[in-house]
Amino acid sequence: MAWGYFLAPEATRSEELVAKMNPELTLLGNEIVILMVRPSLWYVFAGSFRFNAIVVLLAVLTYHTQLLARYIHMVALLEVTTILVVVRMVYALMDWTSHVYMLTNWRIVTIKGLFHPELYQVSLAKISQARLMRSVIQQVFRVGSIGCVVGEQIIPAGIWEWIGHPDRVQQQIDAALRKRGGNT
Repeated sequence: MAWGYFLAPEATRSEELVAKMNPELTLLGNEIVILMVRPSLWYVFAGSFRFNAIVVLLAVLTYHTQLLARYIHMVALLEVTTILVVVRMVYALMDWTSHVYMLTNWRIVTIKGLFHPELYQVSLAKISQARLMRSVIQQVFRVGSIGCVVGEQIIPAGIWEWIGHPDRVQQQIDAALRKRGGNT
C-alpha cells in the first residue's frame, strides 16, 4: 500500500485520522470514506523547485563573478545557499503534510494549508465530472491533478494536486459519481 493511499476496508482508521486533523469535519451518519490521498512526494520537489533554482543560480553567479567576494567568504556563500534550499524543502514537506484529499460516498473534501488550513467540500450530486489534468512535467513523474467540474467550471479550491496513480483515483471518483447520480 502506498503512503497516504487508504481504501474503504480501513475506513474506521481513516475516519479517526480525519477527526484528529480537523474536528469540524465530521462524517454524516451513513457516510463512508472511500478514498483518502495526499499529493505525491514529487509535490515537495515541485513546490520548491523555482525558489531553489533561483537561489542556486544566484549563488553560482555570485561565485563565478566574485561579486560579493569582498563581503562574504565563498564557503559562507555555499553554507547560506544550502541552508536556504534545505529550509525551503522542509517548508514544502510541511505543506505537503497539510494536504489531504478525501472521497466519501456523499462528497469530495479538500483540506490544505499549513498556517491557515482551508476546507473545501462539495456534494457528489453537484459534480458533473472529475477531470484529469496533467502538465508535461506531471506526465514525466507519472502524477496528475484532478479537478471536479461543478456547473460549467473546475473550482480551483477543489483541485487535487500532484496525485500519484491519477488514473486509478479518477476511476474511483467516477464510480462514486455514478453511484451518487453525477454525470460522468
